Amino acid sequence: MKALRTGPALLVFMLVLSSSGRGQESTVYLSAPFQVGARGIGLAGAITGDNPDVSVMYGNPAALSFLENTAIVLTHTLEKSTDVMDENVAAPIFLKRDEVVGIALSVNHVGHLSTSSNNGFKVIQYGYDVGYAKRLTPDLSLGGALHVRYARSSGSKLWGLSSTFGVFYHPTADISYGAALTGIGSGIKYIFDGSNTLLNSENISNNFLAGAAFRFPTNSTADRLFTISLAARKNFDVQDIYYFGGVEIIPVPAIALRVGYLGAANTVEYASFGIGIRIDKWKLDVGATPSKASNQIYQVTLTTSIWDQLGMIY
Repeated sequence: MKALRTGPALLVFMLVLSSSGRGQESTVYLSAPFQVGARGIGLAGAITGDNPDVSVMYGNPAALSFLENTAIVLTHTLEKSTDVMDENVAAPIFLKRDEVVGIALSVNHVGHLSTSSNNGFKVIQYGYDVGYAKRLTPDLSLGGALHVRYARSSGSKLWGLSSTFGVFYHPTADISYGAALTGIGSGIKYIFDGSNTLLNSENISNNFLAGAAFRFPTNSTADRLFTISLAARKNFDVQDIYYFGGVEIIPVPAIALRVGYLGAANTVEYASFGIGIRIDKWKLDVGATPSKASNQIYQVTLTTSIWDQLGMIY
């Protein structure tokens, strides 16, 4: 069995190949949400203590109330090791300056773009995510997110429901901290026996994440030179603790370069890479974990501001 997803807001996602009396069987878990945001992929998933955009609702929903932009995020993900693709669109809704809702829709699919994928294995899954955060003090916020998954195969349908809870502390402009509990609830287990796809309800692994982000010189994107983001994850189903982090360097205002690393004692380690390009109100980010020790994730994110909600609030 291959060890899988690493990083906050973790997708419990694995491919198992084994022999049985019926032939080759593939089992895939697709129930938990993908990590959204190529910037986070480039930082090895260390976003629990950061607040770049609405994609934080997948890593730590409490950070939503500290967003400094109202950008909509569109993400395409390819997980090469399992031939899975995910399309996601997410947007924030500012109820107040310190009270924010995040909403997202996603489509997760296997085998619909390739006739040879997993010997005919085809599944499509729809995701509906809602996050909410409110500041209790100017520096501290609490938040939560609800993740609904609906799976459909040729012979069955099934719903999955899970949640994430977090806390976010932002005492100064150049540092922030976060902690989150993810995977609370059930998901959907996909089993392909070579001819049929079966759907079963499955408990999702609970994870506790803690992280911090350090920015220099300020929290303003226009002035920032680099960001260091660090995090740790404890999966309650396994003994190891995963440590991961990344560095983002902005050599010129329009370019951001990222590199990250994830490791656990005697288990798995790999590097991640990313780049961001900003042109006016548009930002394109690319992130990748090319190592075979990971799930070989490649993600592209397009971010843009449609309307100035903060300007409407004030």
